[in-house]
Amino acid sequence: MVPLDAQLGEPTRPTSPPSTDAERQALKDQMTARHDLEEQTMADQLGVTVDQLTAAKLAALQAHLADEVSSGKITQDQADARLAAAQSGDFGPGGPGGPGGPGGHGGPGHDGPTPDGAVPPADASGGAN
Repeated sequence: MVPLDAQLGEPTRPTSPPSTDAERQALKDQMTARHDLEEQTMADQLGVTVDQLTAAKLAALQAHLADEVSSGKITQDQADARLAAAQSGDFGPGGPGGPGGPGGHGGPGHDGPTPDGAVPPADASGGAN
């Protein structure tokens, strides 16, 4: 198996946010190409198609969200919004969890521990405070 970096080259990591439409598009194109290659590689390794992989991931997400709703961690409306975002691929700012959640800047508890060492609780959207 050929590593992704060997197939696409080392990813370009900007030192500041892109400031022009061309820079934003170039970064988006690079991220899309890497994502597509990662999905295809994973599907190939599992012996399934990318569509089958996507369907399995969505089924797992649906089961997880149902558990979250039944345990009272999120509302059904929140679960529906997260599933719709996953189906469309439009997670908004910061990725699947929003600006502070998984895929966002810093991940859960990104504010860091409080002076007593506790991590701040997540807000109602699932991201950190």
